Amino acid sequence: MGAESSRLREQAAAVRSAAHVDLTLHLITDDALPCLCQAIAGSRTLTRLTLSRNLIRDSGAQYIALAVARSTTLQVLDLSWNAIGSPGAIALAEALTLNRSLRTLNLFGNRIGDDGAEVIERAIEASVSRSHLTSIDLGFNGIRSGLLDRLSKTMAQRQRRIRKRVEEAGATRTRSSSVRA
Repeated sequence: MGAESSRLREQAAAVRSAAHVDLTLHLITDDALPCLCQAIAGSRTLTRLTLSRNLIRDSGAQYIALAVARSTTLQVLDLSWNAIGSPGAIALAEALTLNRSLRTLNLFGNRIGDDGAEVIERAIEASVSRSHLTSIDLGFNGIRSGLLDRLSKTMAQRQRRIRKRVEEAGATRTRSSSVRA
């Protein structure tokens, strides 16, 4: 337990102080996430976090969602190749409606399914005036192709609304949006 605890403290310290943290293949489980997520929520520097290929399930995704909802700096979150299902996706969808900094969310290779994807779609539609999300990857999640097509259209509509808001504010350049399957 001592080595595990020490490793968690080191990971949390990295999350608190760095701009980019890659914890791919660190065998992070849901039990380790409360400590890491506290650091995520409190970080004033973290813009990119990769937690790909870990052992994160729904309860871990719920901890991450709470941190994302509170984060003011996180722009890119990669949760690909974990075991996040519909309950975790629902929690992340709620975070999308509250977060103003996240631009890219990678959920490729999880277990989100149609139910989770539909909740994410509704969150994307509902948060156009608050959220800056421009890219989401939901590929290899057991989502039917028609729903992925609909999500792609939702993101395209969202991008048009964002572009219009930017133009109305006098800016001239925006990023393109995408949904990858």
